[in-house]
Amino acid sequence: MEEESPEVLEKLEAAYTEAMNELSDISGWEPIKDWADLYTFRKPTEYGLDKIKIEAYIDRPPNKVCDYFYENLQKSHYELNREIVLRSEMVRSFSNGTGKVMYDLIHVPFPGISDREAVIFCKKLQFDENTCGFVDTSINYDGVETAENAVRCDVKYGLHIFEPLSGNKEKTHLTTVGLADPKGSIPTSMVNLGLGRRSDFYRAFIDILLKNI
Repeated sequence: MEEESPEVLEKLEAAYTEAMNELSDISGWEPIKDWADLYTFRKPTEYGLDKIKIEAYIDRPPNKVCDYFYENLQKSHYELNREIVLRSEMVRSFSNGTGKVMYDLIHVPFPGISDREAVIFCKKLQFDENTCGFVDTSINYDGVETAENAVRCDVKYGLHIFEPLSGNKEKTHLTTVGLADPKGSIPTSMVNLGLGRRSDFYRAFIDILLKNI
């Protein structure tokens, strides 16, 4: 398999650093949706877009949960959101399956607003025996067929961390944080309203996970 280019690894490192800095700063997060075992927060940025953070507690071991998320998150997002996700594919795998390029084409259901597409690199991480995760960010990649007239989103960072819950290696504490700029003419207020939909997707996805591992 191919190896990641130095430019891609440098961008991933910058995305990881920014995301970790955000997780370490507990100030400014506003709760927007709570479930029994999943909590969603947002934090404004200086340019109007909100960051999203989700914490979840999952009754499965961290490594198994991480593997399932890494392998199935994109596919399930497509399957559960077919009314807006027009195309979703894993374009190429790198580094013995621990890195991949992904492409998504999202329909924006409002008159006069172009569809959005994203080309994302995702890299799996292993922090210690029982703590793992993955980081992703937008990249330029020539090996993907892009959509005509779609606006390219900028996924600044996305980070998922899976760790034992209170030292219990059979249960997982998931923390994920992300920030994306859809670019173009979509009002930021409309973008921020979509964070609740993301929370709903994670709740549904975790329910699917619990039935499969």
